[in-house]
Amino acid sequence: MLDISVFNAEFFLENKDLQAYFAKDKHSKLYTFYTALRNKFVEVLRGKTKQKCLNGDTFHINKQDKSYEFDVTQRTVRNWLNILQEQGFIKFSYLKHDLVSVTMLDYTKIEALYPPKVDEYNKEILPNRFYKEAQLRLTHFIRQQQASTFKLNDFEGEWVLEEYSSKKELAKSKELYVKLKQKDNNQVCIPVSYEYLTSKTLPSLKCHFHQNIINKNFRASLINALKTNPHKDLSVA
Repeated sequence: MLDISVFNAEFFLENKDLQAYFAKDKHSKLYTFYTALRNKFVEVLRGKTKQKCLNGDTFHINKQDKSYEFDVTQRTVRNWLNILQEQGFIKFSYLKHDLVSVTMLDYTKIEALYPPKVDEYNKEILPNRFYKEAQLRLTHFIRQQQASTFKLNDFEGEWVLEEYSSKKELAKSKELYVKLKQKDNNQVCIPVSYEYLTSKTLPSLKCHFHQNIINKNFRASLINALKTNPHKDLSVA
C-alpha cells in the first residue's frame, strides 16, 4: 500500500526508472496505461475530480471508457490490469457496470524494479550480465589454452579447459567459473570458481576496472596452475 502521509506526487509520476522497466519488455502501451492510472490517482487524490479516494489509495475507473481511450478491447484492458497486479503495481476488483476498483501500490517495493543490492549475508548482489561479460572475455584465452593439460589433486588423469556450452549457460550463471574436462573422458567436467582459483573475492562494481581485474586474476591463476604448478588442486571447495 501507499503511505499517503509521505506521498510524493512528483516522484510518483515522473520516476524514470518506471519507463526503463517497461521498455525492457517492450510494454510501451502498458506503460502508457499505467501512467494514465497514476495520473488519475493523483487527480483524485488532489480533489480535481468529483471522485474521492477510498482509504487514501483506492479509486475506480470505467473499463469501457479505458477501452475507448486507448482504442483497444475491454479484454486488453483486463489483461493490462492483470499484468500490473501480477507485477505488484496495483490491486483491482470488478464492480458493477464496467467499473473497476483500483488500489495503487508502492512500486518502490517491487524487487524486479528495485532489486536488493546485498544478499542476506550482506554480500553485494551482482547482475547476471556481469557474470556473462566476465566469462565471455575469458573465451579467447580458454581456446588458446585448450592444448594445455594438468592434474588435479584427488582426481585421476589429465584435465583440459572446456569451452562454455552456450551463451544461454552464461546468461543463467550466478557464479564466475571455468570448466575443466578430463582429457580421456569427455563425460567428466567440473566447474572451478573464480574465488577458489584466484583466492580473491570479486571486485565491487564501484570499481570501474572490475572486468579487467577479474580477467587479469583469472588468466594469471590459470597460467600458474597449468604451466608452473600442474599439480595444484583446482577443484571447487
